[in-house]
Amino acid sequence: MINRQCLLQNERGYGLIELVAAMPIAIFLLCSLGAVFCLGIKAYVYMLSDWELERQVQFSMEHVRHDLLYALRAEDAPGKLRILCRAASGPAQWVEYELTSETMPRFMRNHQPITGESILGNIRIVEFGYRKQGERTMLFQITAQNLLTGHSYSLDSAVTLPRQSEGS
Repeated sequence: MINRQCLLQNERGYGLIELVAAMPIAIFLLCSLGAVFCLGIKAYVYMLSDWELERQVQFSMEHVRHDLLYALRAEDAPGKLRILCRAASGPAQWVEYELTSETMPRFMRNHQPITGESILGNIRIVEFGYRKQGERTMLFQITAQNLLTGHSYSLDSAVTLPRQSEGS
């Protein structure tokens, strides 16, 4: 009995000392987990923002490509691409594409924005280029930049315009 009491008396302060030693380790582990979680959230937001960058460029490119596929004629105007498009019904109509020169440039179709602000990222269309290659082929490029991540995304495409009929 004396041995047991003697052993219990010698271990009285170890619980507090172990707790004091374990607290900084536990705090360090919790802070590390919090930092990893925050970095994961940041990476997810950046990924969504870059996805929005690609989506806006692809959406703009699809508009131009669609109008060129139904074009009767395409012309260069100063800073603009003008396309005379066949209509499903009624006369052919002119469609104008341009890149505005505002502080936050937008890609416009007939003075209406195709691209714009997004809650997923701060996207800026940097370049819209086009040129005729030969008699009927139109090359065009759209480049945009994500101001949140600093990433750029660019698409190039070419469309062969349909042959014009004798009456056009």
